[in-house]
Amino acid sequence: MKTKLLAFILALSFIEAYAQYTMIPDANFEQALINLEIDSNMTPDGQVLTTEISSVTSLDITNLGISNLAGIEGFTALETLICRFNNLTSVNLASNTSLTYLDLFENSLTTINV
Repeated sequence: MKTKLLAFILALSFIEAYAQYTMIPDANFEQALINLEIDSNMTPDGQVLTTEISSVTSLDITNLGISNLAGIEGFTALETLICRFNNLTSVNLASNTSLTYLDLFENSLTTINV
């Protein structure tokens, strides 16, 4: 029994050590991901497992006080992004090559890279 438990703990440690994370520095953006059950950690820690966001195709994060979308590059399958009524001044969506619908209405954008 102790051997099986030790093997299980080592396997979890191995998985955790090789898991890749995407940094999400904006607390409001990360909280939105938690509320949408995309960030399964459920604890704001400034990061999300890349595997959890890489298959997301639609994201509606309207009116949540988000000022920084850093980390959006990890959403590689993202087709629809609705991010209305936030505090964005710049957005870099150059890595989101699947994006076909974008709504950034009512932000204070001065720079956008698509």
